Amino acid sequence: MAFSFGQQPQQQQFGAAAQQLQDVKIPPHAAGMTGSCGDGISSLSFSQNNLLLASSWDSQLRVWQVAKQGQQFAAQFAGAAAGGDGPVLCACFNGDGTAAFCGGADNTVRMWQFGGGGQAQVIGRHDQPVKTASFLAQQNLLVTGGWDATVRFWDIRQPNKEAYKLQLNQKVYSVDVQFPLMVVCTAETAASQHPLVHLYSLAQNPPQLFQNQPFESTLKHQVRCAKVFNHNGRQGFALGSVEGRVEIKDLAELHGKRSFAFKCHRVKETMHGRRELTKVYPVNSIAFNHTGTFATSGGDGVFNFWDKESKTRIKEFKPGHGCRQQQAVQPGVPSQTIADSCFSATSECFAYAMSYDWSRGDDQAMKDKPNDIWLHTVAEDELRVQAAKVGGKK
Repeated sequence: MAFSFGQQPQQQQFGAAAQQLQDVKIPPHAAGMTGSCGDGISSLSFSQNNLLLASSWDSQLRVWQVAKQGQQFAAQFAGAAAGGDGPVLCACFNGDGTAAFCGGADNTVRMWQFGGGGQAQVIGRHDQPVKTASFLAQQNLLVTGGWDATVRFWDIRQPNKEAYKLQLNQKVYSVDVQFPLMVVCTAETAASQHPLVHLYSLAQNPPQLFQNQPFESTLKHQVRCAKVFNHNGRQGFALGSVEGRVEIKDLAELHGKRSFAFKCHRVKETMHGRRELTKVYPVNSIAFNHTGTFATSGGDGVFNFWDKESKTRIKEFKPGHGCRQQQAVQPGVPSQTIADSCFSATSECFAYAMSYDWSRGDDQAMKDKPNDIWLHTVAEDELRVQAAKVGGKK
């Protein structure tokens, strides 16, 4: 079911200061660096204790302690470690934020114990590059997905011991776990060429495929990111694609009004004053917060906050406007893309990585632009739709 979100509602402001706060850039932590990271940023994640973890193409993992200073959040560099012998493509924390896990182009799965040195230790391997890493705290398992078409589960108490493995038909693009659900997106498509999405129940060992078959997505092109949601008794998942579309799938209404798709991260432009064209950008990241609303970040350099229940965009955040005035874009020059983003555990801070996502190919790589991480201090009215009618809906 397709749906177009309504116009942004008029939001009640909780004080003038909330309108004027500027997003804060995490500065370089070493001499010779021009950005927060030394090369393209592949992933961001927050721990429960407000540590921020970034993986990047310079083979590094970096961690900052994020804390509020006055009205805004700021980050203090806490350490770095080599995450592999090639680009690090994914990373996540363990349950209590005392260690990080990562995977990358060298096919290895590694663990970095904070305070244990500057080298992450190998705890497992795939046959091809490792694209995703998620920690399943309820079972003390690390879940990794790779281009070898497998999802593997690792018991971190026994390094190099694979708990079990799911063999799929095509390379894995995105995995997300939130007990008792796991969503897996691969390169596999249905006869209609729409992506197939695998949803698993983690309550069984090994995981069981939901309804014994994959879902056929309503999206028409490659899925770039996937996120599980579980809020107020409602469970499901969200998908973001390279076509500038998001699909919401509510398990209670798989074919009802709560399951729908909508367009986003698209820009209309007029050519030569006559013809209107729409530029379509990939949705690189979906991040849910504790209220059940969520953010999307895309190849257009924009991030948006959405409410799926009212099918409303809460707020749009463009470079050079509002809290992002420091990121002004020159006319005719594309904005740096947002490669990934995440909310803190309390949803008070939203981190996003201004870094090339490779969606425009190598010839348009923005090699002269730094790879920066920005912190957005989230206002209360940015987390939920206020009492205003939007397109006939509240």
